[in-house]
Amino acid sequence: MREIWRDPTTRERLLSDLSEAGYDAEKLDSMKELIDAKDSDAYDVLAFVAYAVETRTLIQARG
Repeated sequence: MREIWRDPTTRERLLSDLSEAGYDAEKLDSMKELIDAKDSDAYDVLAFVAYAVETRTLIQARG
């Protein structure tokens, strides 16, 4: 998933595919709330859901 996320083209395709499957930006934001990851990005939310990877905030990711 990390390789897909790194490339802007494949990232957009992933987000588009998720949206078509019913997981649009609004749904991803709701998921952030559910897992107490409001300051995380979509990648962290998806990694948490798919692989049970601990979420990081955007500040932690940039640090």
